[in-house]
Amino acid sequence: MWDSFAPMGGRRATQFGIAITSLLFSMMSAPAEPSGWIVSEVARGDSWVSPYWGYCAPKIATDGTAYYTVGLWGNSPETSHGVVYKRQDGVWSKGAELPGIYQPPVIMLDSSGRVLVIYNQWEKPILILRGRNPGSIDAFDTLPPHPDMPNAFYPGAAIRGDTLYFAFCSTPSYSMYLSSLDLRTLTWSPLITMQEGQIESKPKTAWTYPILLPDANGVHVVASNCPDGGDENSYNIVWYLYYRRGELTPAIQERVAESPVGNTAYATDMSVDSEGQIHVLHMFNVHNYGEPLPADADPAGTYHSWRPADGAWQRERIAPATIASFNKDDKTLTAVLTVNGILQRLPLNGNAEPRPLVAPEQLPGAPGFVDVLSQSSGSNYSKGMALVTDALPLPSEKPTSRVLLAVLPLNPVGENTLINGDFAQWDSYKGGGVTTTTVGVPSGSIPNHWYGGPGVGATATYDVIMRTESDPREMPARYLRVSWSTPPENWGEDHHKGVQRYTFLEYFGIQDVHRFAGKSVLLRFKARCSEDGVDLIPIMWHSYDAETPGIVAVKGKGYELFESSGVAGMVAVAQGAPNPLAGSKMKTEWQTFEKILSLPATDGKSITKGHYTGVGFDLTVGKRITVDLAEVELYELRS
Repeated sequence: MWDSFAPMGGRRATQFGIAITSLLFSMMSAPAEPSGWIVSEVARGDSWVSPYWGYCAPKIATDGTAYYTVGLWGNSPETSHGVVYKRQDGVWSKGAELPGIYQPPVIMLDSSGRVLVIYNQWEKPILILRGRNPGSIDAFDTLPPHPDMPNAFYPGAAIRGDTLYFAFCSTPSYSMYLSSLDLRTLTWSPLITMQEGQIESKPKTAWTYPILLPDANGVHVVASNCPDGGDENSYNIVWYLYYRRGELTPAIQERVAESPVGNTAYATDMSVDSEGQIHVLHMFNVHNYGEPLPADADPAGTYHSWRPADGAWQRERIAPATIASFNKDDKTLTAVLTVNGILQRLPLNGNAEPRPLVAPEQLPGAPGFVDVLSQSSGSNYSKGMALVTDALPLPSEKPTSRVLLAVLPLNPVGENTLINGDFAQWDSYKGGGVTTTTVGVPSGSIPNHWYGGPGVGATATYDVIMRTESDPREMPARYLRVSWSTPPENWGEDHHKGVQRYTFLEYFGIQDVHRFAGKSVLLRFKARCSEDGVDLIPIMWHSYDAETPGIVAVKGKGYELFESSGVAGMVAVAQGAPNPLAGSKMKTEWQTFEKILSLPATDGKSITKGHYTGVGFDLTVGKRITVDLAEVELYELRS
């Protein structure tokens, strides 16, 4: 609520003095763990189908040090082959080639960290490769297929410990089977017939795209039925089954969702939460052909269905019909969606709204199929969520051109390096804010390490506001308020070449120009504005040389400004209008913003005494507005 933009009076921090500095520090909330993702190109080439088609089985795995994925290349099924990829120390490397692949491969890790690659060939049994050493992607042993497997299509796989679970559809009957392989003894369990196929008449019974999730007592299975085969390839029933270890019949077999034939019900992922509830992401009532659904039918879209303890399935629509996967951590189950060409994340606890995972400009084209790091992949989850997707690069003259991409977590190195980002230290506090016109505030007159200037002709007040008992507890304990009573008259800074853009707040607490040189950082802060849609542009800068004639005060020589490129490792020089990924559009409600900035090396620069690394905030509007900032944090990042 913006009642706090009334005249300050009682909201002013009138007891904010040196005598209670220690009390203010005791009131500091623990800094939130920073997050962020890097978009990393794995490879590009030509493929007749999405290399991540069939995301019912893992397409990405990690041992906590390296990431692994598999591509599929070739202009037709007859010419296709796979390639195993590994990312370590920030670089993707190419491993073994896999000839004659039909459907995209599956990748997992066994209990010793050896890579498992599973893929099918036309009308042949499955091929299972296991790395000869942990982390190896170019030397594999071939494990035996199930002796009763004639061929395997739509493979689904999962691993728990040293047991590999495998489900597949076999032709010509289109029956679906389930089995498991003991990776220590290389012995298979008997084939379980999950569903006999029926393809002589419509609607057909042909289960496809099995999703497997083992637990300590057995294995959860979700499959989607295809009632019309090659004619339309739509799906109408989402099935859930649970098999106890060693049993040939399911302890549970239930319909999660069913749509009339011609209206798709199709599962894209499954998870089990910490309370043992089953969760399924699926499309539902998506019209393909035939008579439209009645007006009172549940609307078409992507649904989250879950099975609580009483066994009755419940569901809610969370998005238009789209690709969706689960990410599960200790506290939250999150859906990762592609909506309107944007990767989004949606926590499934409460009334959260979907938020972009990465900016669309970070991708070379709209994301295609998506697979999120899975509980079933044998991975180490210590680094958090990661995913792979493919995109059709735009513009492209070839419809088969594809780029494989990984969206990987960026991890902070050490602690927050920005001192007094919560504005708790204000040694010179005089009982009120500091008001200035045109010129910057007197040195040291606002919270320690901070400095501000309102713009030419403008008058603004810099003050710190404390949360009161009547404020919501989720509000910051304190925040810096910059309030303009007179807007700027001429506020285009020379280094922005006539563009109306100026820095109103600066931080000088990093007295080393080398501190983040050649590195990427995450700048995290909370902000709000008295007016929706005002762009706040975080910046950083290197101040190299403040002494040498011809260099001092010369942009590019004595100093250089940087803004966010949106991509770790990509430097964006701040000059002129900000690039589309640099800004943070504020609302009248508090928001948390995270910006990735990359700074270049200092090699070849003239560096003198007094060098430093600066942090600041720019505006591109000249209005009578009020901006609030809180909990400014700065972390070095590594991928």
